Amino acid sequence: MTTTMPSRRAPSSMLMLLLACLMALTCQAFLVASPSTPLTTTRRAARTSLAAAADGAVAVPGEVGAVESCRIKIQAALSPVELVVKSSNDDPNGSHIALRVISAAFEGKNRVQRQQVVYKAIWEELSGPIHAVDELVCRTPAEEGM
Repeated sequence: MTTTMPSRRAPSSMLMLLLACLMALTCQAFLVASPSTPLTTTRRAARTSLAAAADGAVAVPGEVGAVESCRIKIQAALSPVELVVKSSNDDPNGSHIALRVISAAFEGKNRVQRQQVVYKAIWEELSGPIHAVDELVCRTPAEEGM
């Protein structure tokens, strides 16, 4: 007679997230590693650049991160009174963002037209490093009491 122990499985989403993080760190450490560089140094560099990419910070010297690029493009297109562009909290890759845009350019536009204006400004990022906009708040200064 064989006895099997009940197995406890982690939720599949958590498991996939853990696997994706491990793969990213391993791949980046492998690509950065050289015979003269200790592996601990390359792992630390991989973790640092992965965290920087998640925050939209500069990941490669001289190159602007995706979140910062979105901020620059929305600023140029809409001249907002208030602009908040941040990486979503539950996305370690920085491919999901949350936006809050308060701009006079939204006057006379309905909700869908306002979102279209914002999406048009960041279309290049949406076609590449940014996978989704999880939250998008588009309001006029009058609606915010400014």
